[in-house]
Amino acid sequence: MIGAGAAGLNAARKLSQRSLRTVVLEARDRIGGRVLWKDVNGLPEPAELGAEFIHGSAPETHELLRAAGSASRPLSEESWSYGNGRFERDTDDFGTWAALFEHAKDLEPDRTVDEFLAQFAADPAVCGNTELARAFVEGFDAADPAIASVRSIAEEWTSGTDEIATRPRDGYAPMFDYLHRACVEAGVELRLSEPVRRIAWRRGKVTADGVRARAAIVTVPVGPLTSMVFDPPLRRPRAKR
Repeated sequence: MIGAGAAGLNAARKLSQRSLRTVVLEARDRIGGRVLWKDVNGLPEPAELGAEFIHGSAPETHELLRAAGSASRPLSEESWSYGNGRFERDTDDFGTWAALFEHAKDLEPDRTVDEFLAQFAADPAVCGNTELARAFVEGFDAADPAIASVRSIAEEWTSGTDEIATRPRDGYAPMFDYLHRACVEAGVELRLSEPVRRIAWRRGKVTADGVRARAAIVTVPVGPLTSMVFDPPLRRPRAKR
């Protein structure tokens, strides 16, 4: 298992519970992946510095929250930002700049996000929204606008996933505490600070930077995935005719 985020830990837990020896390799010195929380003096719960919301129905996430003794709660209609030593009401309108991608899902041929947004650069009424859209692609999708498909981003944003959004009642920390305990109890070997740079694979045999196994599951985001070297290189499956 490569990656100790929610997907990697949950997969490792389930595999080990089926008596399969499982090793998790994680580049960071902590679990959590794109989820990161921090205890702050004076706050009743940890501050979420990474993933914060639950998008869509997400039954697997809600199941893990219940197993951890937690639950979800509705979002507040207010949004605030902190800067220059004070809190300010957030006035960014997601719908305004997300609308830039409204027709991109049918674009032929496909383009990168940067190429698509470049056409709005000369329009001062829209230019600010393009920067917000680019920042959201980098933050929410963890994708590089220079190589990310604008059609795939547009299809995601118009899928209706974000019409339902909640947040963990107690933050994500209890869920990861539960996953960590469950992995330890199931016999998962968790190796932190072990980045994987190269994966050599054949049928029934995988080597990830010297760690050998019969199979590997990669659960890292697209950004780290593109920096890995695969031998032989990964190929896209051919479309069925």
